[in-house]
Order: sequence, then C-alpha cells, then structure tokens
Amino acid sequence: MKNIQFVILISLASILALGCSKAPQEVAKDGSDKAIDANSSEKHDQKDASKTLPVVKEEKKALYVELIDPIFINLPAPGKKGGEHFLEVELILQTTNSSVEGYAEKMKADVKAMVISIGALREKDLLFNQDEKAMLAKELAIGLSSLFEPELTMAYLQYQQTDTLNPQTIGRLKAMGIFPKVAKVELSNEALIGARALSLKDLPVQAVLFKKFKMQ
Repeated sequence: MKNIQFVILISLASILALGCSKAPQEVAKDGSDKAIDANSSEKHDQKDASKTLPVVKEEKKALYVELIDPIFINLPAPGKKGGEHFLEVELILQTTNSSVEGYAEKMKADVKAMVISIGALREKDLLFNQDEKAMLAKELAIGLSSLFEPELTMAYLQYQQTDTLNPQTIGRLKAMGIFPKVAKVELSNEALIGARALSLKDLPVQAVLFKKFKMQ
C-alpha cells in the first residue's frame, strides 16, 4: 500500500514539475508573439504613414540668360504710328529651361523682332509708369515664350484664368497674332484642370528683367 502511495506521489510530483517547466515557455512564447505582433503593427503603421505624406516637388533652379545685344524700340507719339523717341533695352530672361539660352542665340533675329514689335505698341509717356513697365515685361515674357514653345504658350493663353491678363495686354497680343484666334478645343476634365493651372512659371521664359531701360 505504501508502495502504491509512493508511486502516486512520484507521479504527481513529475506532472507538477513538467507543468511548471512548460509555463515559462508558454509565457515566453506569448511574450515573443506579442513583441512580433507589435513590431509588425509598427512597421505597418509606418508604411501607411508613408503613403499619406505629401509628395514635395523639387523646384527647378532659376537660370538667367542675358541678351548681350541692346535693342532699340521706336516709340510712337500719341495718336501717331511713329515718333522721334527710342527706348533702348537690354534684357535678362529668367527661366528654368537650360535650352532657352541656345534658343535665344539661335533665334536672335526673331527675339529682337518680337521685342521691338511688342514694345512699339506702347506710347513713350506710358512707360514712365511702373505698372506699365511691369506689364511690358510680362508681355515680352509671353511673346518670347511663344517663339520657344508655341503650343504650351497657346495653351496658357487659352485656358488661364481670365483675370491674369490685362485686357490691354490681350489686345496687344492679339494684334501681334500671338493670342489664340481659334475657339478652345474640348479637353478632358483632367487635361482642363492642368491647362487652367498653367502660369508664367510653366512657360520657357518666366520673366523678363530690364538690365537697361533708357529713353532717348
């Protein structure tokens, strides 16, 4: 009888010992599983967060192309086609397109003709006004852009917001044959949004700076 009790006690002790030895393993296993789950969840969150981060477009560095030759513009007197005064200008073109310098040199005669044609549409007295001078610079930027990338410039003129150009500017550009004379073509919604978002910054000549602006 005592032998049977002894065997039973030994068996119980063995079972308890085995249970105790497994418990830490299960806890350790649970702990590691949770740690793994936490890490995978953290990585998943980081992955999702990276999708929501805004994509920052890298802005292109501005380049400045100096037109070495001075340009002389014959300015009309009020109510006359021509006058005795000349405007001498030396221009610097602001761009982000490295090809503009090559275009400007290759198309030197066309560039000069464009500047003279746009400038000659103004009267001498108006150019003493800073707003008129700034408007002239903008019109020159558009006119010169039409030489380098005519289709893009045409899209800008057709689909930009109507308040971005002065009516006088539109009139002068139409007189130059630069402003579109045809009706707007139909575009998809996506293309239309893109076209309406065009600005001077998208044109090959973003701005015209006057290195010299002298009346004679």
